[in-house]
Amino acid sequence: MTNYFRMSTPFEILIRFKNSGNVGVVRRLLAGQPEDYWNNLPDSQRSKVAALRRQLEEWIDIELQHGRGAALNLDDRIEMSKLMRVLGKDPRFLEYLANAERYRNVSGAAWLWTER
Repeated sequence: MTNYFRMSTPFEILIRFKNSGNVGVVRRLLAGQPEDYWNNLPDSQRSKVAALRRQLEEWIDIELQHGRGAALNLDDRIEMSKLMRVLGKDPRFLEYLANAERYRNVSGAAWLWTER
């Protein structure tokens, strides 16, 4: 029998955000579990977490250069929809979107989220 109410693991939740560019959420998800949790995952999952940690460092560098929110993946409709629901009326959100748009424009074909 399928358990339709199974809770997602922290790893599953983290992986959902791998293409979001959402520095704050990914950082909180990683910090929300003891390091032992991440270290005791199966090898295939540990390698995905390690790759996401490297990706997070890249996002942080982008945001240091281009402002908070610059690493957001504006083409991730699901993430953008969630952010609009949560932050849509927060004036900072408009700044984050403007930073992301500006970063995308100056990056051109080298934009972080360009399909390769």
